Amino acid sequence: MKPKMMKRNSQFQKALAGACSILLMLCAGEYSLAQQSAPANPSASSSANGAVAATRAVEAIPQANPASATTLPGALSSPIARMRLGSPMFKEMSETAASGQAGDAQQGIKVHGHWVIDVKNPDGTLATHREFENSLTGSNQGQLLLGGLLSGYYVAGDYAIELGSGICAPAGSCDIVASQTGQPGSYLCSQNQCSATLKYAVSFFPANSMVMSGSVTAGTTGTLDEVSTVYNVCDNTNGFTGGLTPVLPTSPTTFTPAQCVGANVSAFITYFTSTTVTPSISITQGQSISVTVTITFS
Repeated sequence: MKPKMMKRNSQFQKALAGACSILLMLCAGEYSLAQQSAPANPSASSSANGAVAATRAVEAIPQANPASATTLPGALSSPIARMRLGSPMFKEMSETAASGQAGDAQQGIKVHGHWVIDVKNPDGTLATHREFENSLTGSNQGQLLLGGLLSGYYVAGDYAIELGSGICAPAGSCDIVASQTGQPGSYLCSQNQCSATLKYAVSFFPANSMVMSGSVTAGTTGTLDEVSTVYNVCDNTNGFTGGLTPVLPTSPTTFTPAQCVGANVSAFITYFTSTTVTPSISITQGQSISVTVTITFS
C-alpha cells in the first residue's frame, strides 16, 4: 500500500507543479502586459478609467497636421492616438476646417450694385437690354458714406442715378433724381439733363436690399459708357460743397432723415457705386433709357 500511495503522491506533486508553472507563466505574462500598457505618467494609473479618459482627450484635440501626432506627450503618443489623428476621416475634417478658415480670411463685407438697363425706341420697341455689376466707390465716396452713417456723423439724404457721358445736354450726362428742388437733384440738374422719376423700394428681410429705378430720354446721340449711383448726406459741420472733396465732420449729426431727405441741404454729394460700361451702349436721340439698380450687401 505504501508504494502505491507514494506513487500517487508523486504523480499528484508532478501535476501540481505543472499547474503552478502554468499559473506562474500566466501571471508573469499579465504583469508584463500591464507594464507595457501602463501610461507614461505613473500618476495616471491611479484612475481606473485612465485609458478611456486618454482616448476621449485625443478625440477632443484638433490636430491640423496628423503627422505631428508622433510628438504628442504621454497617452497621446499611443498607437491609438496616432491611428485616430492619422485616419482619413480626421484628415478630411482637418482639411475642411482649414480651408473654411482660409476662405473666411479672404472674404470681406461687400456692396453690390446690379444694373438692368433697357433702351427703347420712340415706338416702344426694345433696342438694347444690358445687365452688369458694379461695386462700392473709394475712401472719399462710398466708403466714407458707410463709415459716416454707421458712426452717426452723417444722416442719409436722397440718391440719384447718373448715366454718361455723351447722351444728354449740356454736360453729356443724364441724371435720374427724386426731386429737382432738393439735394442732390437741385445741384445735379443745374449741371446735366434731369428726369425726376427716381423711385425707391427697400427690402429689409431676407434680401436686405435697396432698389432704385427710373427713366430718362436721351437728349443727344452718343454712347452710354459710364454709370453711377449718387448720394447726398447732411451733417452738423459743413454746408453744401457740391462735387468737391468733403470736409470731414467733427461731431455726430443732429439732423434727422426727415430734415435731410428732399431738403436743399447737403454736406456733400458724390458717388456711391460706379462702373464703366463695357462694351458701351449706343444711344440715339429720343430713345428712352430705363434703369433699375439693386444694391445688396454680403
